[in-house]
Amino acid sequence: MANQVKKINTLSLSNIKKLNTLADAQLKKVNTLEFTRTVPAGSYSAASATLSTDRSRNAGFGVARTASATVGGNNTSSVKLTSCEEYDGSSISSGGTMGTARFAMTACGSQTVGLILGGTV
Repeated sequence: MANQVKKINTLSLSNIKKLNTLADAQLKKVNTLEFTRTVPAGSYSAASATLSTDRSRNAGFGVARTASATVGGNNTSSVKLTSCEEYDGSSISSGGTMGTARFAMTACGSQTVGLILGGTV
């Protein structure tokens, strides 16, 4: 198949046995594949909308470029965030907050009905 994954980092798939059953220490640098670059506050749209908070390891959700949100993550001082910023196609505004600050989570859903899953608290 044309889209088969041949390697993760330098490990061939034949060298990775039952990935889901391995402890973190056994994963041989799979954890280093995560995206850890900070998303700086600044312009991210044709309308020059700007994020008010630099954040990394955050989650995003939404069903369109004109109705999306980013939530949680770490700020530049590695403080976990509860805040949410919502984009409506032209500007970014403050949204709701999570009950518990967390980073490295995943999210799904629309801007008005988002779901945060997992993460590190």
